[in-house]
Amino acid sequence: MTPSDCPRFASFEQAIAAPQPVEPVYCLHPEKFKTAVQRFLEEFPGDAMHAVKANPAPQVLDLVWASGIRHFDTASLGEVTMIKTRFPAANCHFMSPLRLPSHPIAATALVPRAACAKVCALARWRYRLAQKRRDNQ
Repeated sequence: MTPSDCPRFASFEQAIAAPQPVEPVYCLHPEKFKTAVQRFLEEFPGDAMHAVKANPAPQVLDLVWASGIRHFDTASLGEVTMIKTRFPAANCHFMSPLRLPSHPIAATALVPRAACAKVCALARWRYRLAQKRRDNQ
């Protein structure tokens, strides 16, 4: 669904009363969103990231990307895949503190330039060491 396909309402009350939704309703203001993001990007000295786990809705991700954010905090392989499929030029930061030992390897295979915390390198090393031990038994 594109923004032009979305129904428009004069107020939040009308957005809830008219369709009486069962699923969540997203009330998005693309221009206000873009203005806020641009101001943040101008003032923040580092790379701003969107935490995908906080709001993975496609409409929100599209607004985030259109507003200029190119870095995404991805906490699972599914999130890495979702972001890289939607935005191939995105920078995914695989920052989940808890993950299966094979996940950093898989993330690197999915996204060769995936930004993994130093923990990823240690997890890869430990995983490969465990594999060698199993192979030698």
